[in-house]
Amino acid sequence: ELDLLREATISSILIHPNILYMKYMVRTANYFYLISEKIDGEDLCDYIMKNGSLPEKKAREIIYEVIVALQYLHNNYIIHRDIKCENIMIEKGTGRIVLLDFGSACFYTNLSSQINEFCGSPVYQAPEVILSQPYWGPELDIWGLGVVLYVLTTGILPFDPSQPNMNDNNMIDLMYSKFII
Repeated sequence: ELDLLREATISSILIHPNILYMKYMVRTANYFYLISEKIDGEDLCDYIMKNGSLPEKKAREIIYEVIVALQYLHNNYIIHRDIKCENIMIEKGTGRIVLLDFGSACFYTNLSSQINEFCGSPVYQAPEVILSQPYWGPELDIWGLGVVLYVLTTGILPFDPSQPNMNDNNMIDLMYSKFII
């Protein structure tokens, strides 16, 4: 219930063309309802499965709109914490990119206090989350965005958790081995 209330609170203050607009929150005796704008489109996961990897120019256009949304969030001291293809939609007709699902989002204060709450989707999680280390905030969204860009341009996930022997330590080794010369 607290997570839904946090999502409703954060969503209700966000007014940006690349962020799902939350119209109402309704609470009954037993339920919370979040009423948002209707987006006629598909998420990036479905889009990639249908169309395959994207040309660099198209991927760049999509990522740019997500960056603009993230910049708006971070300027308002909000981190999404679950940036993934499934949480980004392409609106039919307009091609507008819309960031949604603020269930993991939270406020952060400044760069002098770290966050210890761990969330997000495993394949998109930053190393500090996988390693259960405190983090500052926006870097989680940037890491997730990097994974989204990888998926857009290759059509596959950088780490496949369904592979035998793929665990958190192996994922960390794979993440950092690419940068060791």
